[in-house]
Amino acid sequence: MSRPTLLGPLAAVSLIFAAVCALWLIVRPFGEVGVLTVSDLGTTAAAAWATSLSLLAAIRSRSRIRLAWFLVASGLAAWTIAEGIWATYEMLLDREVPFPSPADVAYLAAYPLVGLGLVIVASPERSLARLRTLLDGTALVCAATAIVWHAILLPIYSDSDATWIEKTVGGAYPLGDLILLFALALALYANRSGRVGKVITVFAIGMGIYMLADLAFAYLTLDDAFSSGTFVDLGWIFGYLMIGY
Repeated sequence: MSRPTLLGPLAAVSLIFAAVCALWLIVRPFGEVGVLTVSDLGTTAAAAWATSLSLLAAIRSRSRIRLAWFLVASGLAAWTIAEGIWATYEMLLDREVPFPSPADVAYLAAYPLVGLGLVIVASPERSLARLRTLLDGTALVCAATAIVWHAILLPIYSDSDATWIEKTVGGAYPLGDLILLFALALALYANRSGRVGKVITVFAIGMGIYMLADLAFAYLTLDDAFSSGTFVDLGWIFGYLMIGY
């Protein structure tokens, strides 16, 4: 007997949730208050959804893969906490979220947890294969670092009037994304075929969407132009949903 799958219902729930959030933020039926509510609660709910499904994946897995998904779930839980802090500032305290804020601590804490989980997924049994995988991934992330620094971060740092701590925290986001890019490259390289490869590919698509939203956030924040309820929030929502799926 084949093992029952949840992919169909999960895909339907994720698609409906994403469509509702996107439509709400585009139509804006209740003005700025409605947009803020859907933006804050939508990102928090999507992150919590991804956390829950990562825990489910951990429970259904074995050995080192179970540890890997528990680490990923811990990172997603940190992102959920960060989204909750952000929502608390805007919805309960009725204040603009300061930058940096406690939310940034939780956001940035997630990167090493998710990255380590993906590295464990990518880690081969043989030490020589593990070393080759590590070197290939390092070459890729170094190339990506150079591109991101010269094309995105350097112009932002040169033109921005932000303080040094704002520039440091703002720049930590795309650098954290590069850590995840490194880990994803390893995981994809080590799992080029089979079911795990398909899982990592979908996860990578979700992280790619999330990373693009992070880059937009860093650019807009350092120019003091970021606000909730924009396409950036949709990027985070779609990213979380894809990761959970």
